[in-house]
Amino acid sequence: MNAERPALKKAIIFDCDGVLLDSMPYYYKAWSVAFATQGITLSKDEFYEREGEQRTKSVKEIFEKSTGHNPSARVSEEIINTMRDTFFKSFKPKLFPCTRELLMALVKKHNMLGLVTGSESLAEMFGPESDLLSLFNTVVTGPETKEGKPAPEPYEQAIQRLSLPRSCCYAVENAPLGIQSAKAARLFCFAVRNTSPISASKLKRAGADVVCDSNKELMRWLV
Repeated sequence: MNAERPALKKAIIFDCDGVLLDSMPYYYKAWSVAFATQGITLSKDEFYEREGEQRTKSVKEIFEKSTGHNPSARVSEEIINTMRDTFFKSFKPKLFPCTRELLMALVKKHNMLGLVTGSESLAEMFGPESDLLSLFNTVVTGPETKEGKPAPEPYEQAIQRLSLPRSCCYAVENAPLGIQSAKAARLFCFAVRNTSPISASKLKRAGADVVCDSNKELMRWLV
């Protein structure tokens, strides 16, 4: 598909981590600490490639790759709990530059907003910026879906709740699995890199229709 500006914008469905919130470095540290309790070293590349994946799936596959066998349910739960505890002990909510301006401008222009994220505790995640959550017409979190990204279900749920034609909905992602999820749901997908180490060419290969380096650049496309 050619990277042409969409003629009609009715609903913009955002991923959260790495798109709106500068949270990925905190997640990488937390996952690294959690896997280290099992003697497993998590590479940065693998972490970013798996962003958006359901946590239980990530734990199972990373553990199996490193040890040669599946983790027990207890070990899997311990890894996820350690990650969550470590994350919230260090995390400081921070929006990427131009994020608030972008969301407010989209609403001012009568666009609907959606949020599709594997994160939970969103009020805590947004912290002093949690007033922005009221701007979203629908929010789909990881526990609400049977299949996470790269399956289309998270975006399919958002489209259904927004009650708009698919052609009027656009996704904003920052990682390959999220892009694949949006494209599987047959959405036009913007990718924004912000501070991600994933290259623009890799995001394009994952299916992104347009790749932006920052939310400031994304704003020029959407507003």
